[in-house]
Amino acid sequence: MLKRLVAALGVMLLMSGSVQALPMDGVTLRISMGPQLAPISFIQEDFTHPHGLDVDIMDELSKRLGFKLYEDRYFILDRATSIEFLKADKLDIISGGLSATEERRQIMDFSDVYYRTGLGFLYCRSFHEKLSLSEANGLKIAVTRNSPAQAYLSSLAGGKFELVPIANLTLGFFMVASGQVDAIVHDFPPISYFAKTMPALNLAVSPELFSLENGRIALGWSKDFKWKDEFNRGLQSLVRDGTMTKLIVKWIRNNGKVPQA
Repeated sequence: MLKRLVAALGVMLLMSGSVQALPMDGVTLRISMGPQLAPISFIQEDFTHPHGLDVDIMDELSKRLGFKLYEDRYFILDRATSIEFLKADKLDIISGGLSATEERRQIMDFSDVYYRTGLGFLYCRSFHEKLSLSEANGLKIAVTRNSPAQAYLSSLAGGKFELVPIANLTLGFFMVASGQVDAIVHDFPPISYFAKTMPALNLAVSPELFSLENGRIALGWSKDFKWKDEFNRGLQSLVRDGTMTKLIVKWIRNNGKVPQA
């Protein structure tokens, strides 16, 4: 009897319009996240379900829009591989701290920018008491290959410092800590987060932010992606109701801890 009442109530709600379908119900998407960009996107014990600001944003968008993840997982890919997958139609969305640069706009489109940062400069106090990019003459500076940081510093170098291209950010951190390079330049949030959470390495980040045009964080998708309007409306709703601010405070200011009321 109870089951019949519940079923009848469900039918009545559907007929009255009280239960509304979400705009992307039934849609399945292949979405990538980066593995080493804490606090934006990073893996711990589970390789298919990462953590970070962009993960929480995407999970919230899934609730509001109704889409599901392909195979109930994120694709954990470095930036170069995720771009190649997108170009080959093996991926629908790139997330995980993607900078909306003009160079990348030639091969993809972006969502609205939902977080703004810039490049930062990380060094080790075991070798330099204080250091910044303006004081980097004659030094070795690591940058991840084909990154906005590499493009920006290549335009400035002019023989002032030596660029050392590296495969990934984690390698760069330990090259700085061991003195193999003097510094690394990368997006500010990941290098700041690492310095705070690994105090034994005696790392520090210069307070200056630079190349702000390379710090516009957005979602990336193909030029013909059909759900761009829905995603932009979803991002706007996160901003309007304060969810975006709460997530940024949680991950960027509080190192992943939920703010206390």
